[in-house]
Amino acid sequence: MSLSESARQLYLTILYGVPVASDADEVLQELLAWGLVVAHPQAVGQYLPLDPRTVATQRRDQALVRVAEAMQRATALPEHVQDLAIAYQHVAPGGAPVRGAVEYVAGLEAINSRISELVATTTTEILTAHPDGPRPAETLALALPRDLDALHRGISMRVLYRTSVRSDGPTSQWALRMTREGARVKTLDQPFVRCILLDRRKAVLEDYTPWTGPGPEPRRVLIVHDEGLVQYVLRAWERDWARGTTWRGEELPAESHLTEVQRAIMRHLATGAGQKAVAEALGMSERSVSAQLAEMRRVLGYESTVQMAYELGRRAALEELT
Repeated sequence: MSLSESARQLYLTILYGVPVASDADEVLQELLAWGLVVAHPQAVGQYLPLDPRTVATQRRDQALVRVAEAMQRATALPEHVQDLAIAYQHVAPGGAPVRGAVEYVAGLEAINSRISELVATTTTEILTAHPDGPRPAETLALALPRDLDALHRGISMRVLYRTSVRSDGPTSQWALRMTREGARVKTLDQPFVRCILLDRRKAVLEDYTPWTGPGPEPRRVLIVHDEGLVQYVLRAWERDWARGTTWRGEELPAESHLTEVQRAIMRHLATGAGQKAVAEALGMSERSVSAQLAEMRRVLGYESTVQMAYELGRRAALEELT
């Protein structure tokens, strides 16, 4: 509330010791409400002026406290009616209960937009799992502001990645920034399911139903609102999280994630040995070597065994020259 011009003039009148006119009661009440003047303790009908800077500072601080309290109440509003929202989501327009409420969202842009909406209404916790290795740098760049905003709103965040991301520069930078801001990140060298869990009440899952629409298959997700299904996904996520290893963004060479057997295969490949020769040298079946090679390609990021063998041989030659 701003101070009226009449109140300003009356304040100056009191400041210079001029008696207050009998018809100035309304304006005087404005000054009293502001706290710019107080009744004289010894002289009836007289008033003492106070320092406007001190009064304004006190009013500002009081206003900021009220604003902070209002923001806190506003933030808690979605949680306050969460039980009613759940009931609404699970009842059809005709009044019949809907079991297994699910949204179907297709297309990367639509998916990102819907997830952003869900994250914006999340109040306590976000849990995610990314099983397919490093995400593209541009995807991480788009996700970072949204993720940081959630952390700054006091939302706890736990993220699970495949171990191979530890050798990816953009993902390492993302993890380093996020863990500094309070997020927790783990990696797991075992298969797990991609998902996002929001406040333990909603889950975003991949849609693996056969694609029957026109044109190429778009990226598709299911947004599950049924709490029973969400709890099922949550239990699987917690199991995988418990198996993971804490990561704070340290970037490691991809080769450090290989097993001893895989390193031995890598050394033989670097010499130009074929798959059959590697199997004989290590006392393994060709099928076992083939399975190990598939895993090595995934970890090291190669499209084919030929490409991987060539690159490993090139590295070995360079190391000999240096």
